[in-house]
Formats: sequence, structure tokens, C-alpha cells
Amino acid sequence: SEEEVTILEQLLEYGIEGVMLYPHAESTEAQKEILLRYQAQNVPVVFLDRMVKGIESDYISSDNYNGGYMIVKYLIELGHQHIVFVKPTIEGLLPIDERYEGYCAALQEHGLHVYDPINIDSNDGYEFFETDVFQVLSAEQSLLIEQVIDGLKCIEPQPSAVFCVNDCLAIITMLAVQRMGLTVPDNISIVGFDDISLAAYMSIPLTTMAQDAHELGKLAAQQLLERLEGETKAPVRHKVPTRLQIRMSTSTPM
Repeated sequence: SEEEVTILEQLLEYGIEGVMLYPHAESTEAQKEILLRYQAQNVPVVFLDRMVKGIESDYISSDNYNGGYMIVKYLIELGHQHIVFVKPTIEGLLPIDERYEGYCAALQEHGLHVYDPINIDSNDGYEFFETDVFQVLSAEQSLLIEQVIDGLKCIEPQPSAVFCVNDCLAIITMLAVQRMGLTVPDNISIVGFDDISLAAYMSIPLTTMAQDAHELGKLAAQQLLERLEGETKAPVRHKVPTRLQIRMSTSTPM
């Protein structure tokens, strides 16, 4: 977060005309202060994937709510009734909140129990994205797996499916299920979100909700160009549809 603020300050000093920003997960006052300076100097900022509270600006993201809803609906249609949600301990991050809201809506619509999330904490502050996956699996694998196991053991009856907020956590959850002496998907189905490059090449390929990264980048660039050309309308929000990618980590419950 400190490096992000430093870079934004340098760009402003260099006379940058506009920025597409994928902001740090944990907002700070310094982050807000520099972005307010951008606004005061009429330098447009387009947020990608996540926003900074208190900053009114254009925002381009995946349709996280509908993605969460559709992937849980798919599990329900397979016959699953006890579905839990796994996420990092980060609070107030819009994509995570929206995916959980979609999870809740799908379960409530079908009269099923909504579980509190299983929160997974990384000592090194990983956000469990694609860039983290190899460090996580090598450095903190056992610690994270034990947290998932502890979370699953606290739930009765045993969940038959797990919706992980992203693919990195889904991979960790697969390892946890295997360490419990269970199999995926026979005992527990697992789904993720993102469709990272590794998802299709696991020993059990991962069912996930794919994001359209190309379209996200394209829309963000188009929105920034419109601002640079003088567009003065109120801040806009674009939500890019996600796509269900069905693989071998899901099946009907036993």
C-alpha cells in the first residue's frame, strides 16, 4: 500500500493525464489523500475490480454478485444442500462481499441454510490471487490447509460443497479435503472464481467462474479515453459478465 501511494505521487508530479488503478485491498488514509489530489487536479481515475471508499470515480468490474449466485445455483442443481463459503480474512473488499451476497441469495432462494464464511488468514498478507499461488503453496501450505480443515470440522452436517472466493483458495481447500482422507468431488465438491491458468491443469481440474480479463481492460481503457476527451457525466459502473467453467471438481453429492 505504501508503494502504491509513492507511485501515484510520482505520476502526479510527472504530469500524468489519467490512471487505471487496481487499488490495494486495504485502504489507507494516505491512499485516499493522494486520490483526492487527483480529483482536485482533474486527473481522471478508473478503478479496476475494486474501489476506494470515499472516492467517486469510474469503476469497471466483473459481475461478482451474479457470478457467485450462478455458481452456487449450479451446485444446488447438482443436489447440494450444505454449501459453505471460504474467503480470506480481508474485510470490506467489494468483490468478496458481492460474491458472498450472491452465495447467500442463491441459498435463500432455495430455502437452504446460509453459513457464515470460513475465514482464512495468511501471515504474509497474501490475497490468494494467481500471483500468490506458488508462494502460498510453498511457504504457508500447512498453516492454510489446517485452517480450512478446522473450519470444515466445525460445520455439522459435513458440507457436501465448498464455494471458494477465488481459485487459489480453492486449490488450498482441495489439499485440505484430501488431507482429511476425503476425495474431490466424491465426498466434497469444490468450486472457485477467476479461472486462473492453473485451474484447468490440477490433478482434479477445477470448476470455476471465469472472468473476462480482456474485456475488463478494454472497457477501463475506453472509459479513461472518454474522460480524457472531456466526458463530464457522473461516474459510471460497468459490470462484465462471468462464465461458468465446469470441470471435474464437482459432481452430484453421494
